[in-house]
Amino acid sequence: MKPEEYKFDDAVAEWSRVPWDDFGYFGYLDSREVIRMAQPQFAQLLDYTMAIRWDVNQWRNKDNKLKEFMQLGRWTGKRVLDFGCGFGGDSIQFASVGAQVMPADLSPATLPP
Repeated sequence: MKPEEYKFDDAVAEWSRVPWDDFGYFGYLDSREVIRMAQPQFAQLLDYTMAIRWDVNQWRNKDNKLKEFMQLGRWTGKRVLDFGCGFGGDSIQFASVGAQVMPADLSPATLPP
């Protein structure tokens, strides 16, 4: 049986729909729509979703496990490649401890402005 051909363009399209929150208020937003937002709107969206992501009571960072896993203090002064960064939420965390961050993503439309 011949393996199915990988459809790169389909993968890019799928990864250009970013999940923005865990409550479904925003759900998945198309990266092209987000990137066209005015800077204050984008900043507000990012602040809101990052507050949810890093809340110690939410599943992603329950009891601060995600931040413990990331070992943020370990990256101070080092270079970090954040591949699959989306709009850069984790990149911001690495940069906040003094890491030099290079964001990269399959979908160029999701890279931080």
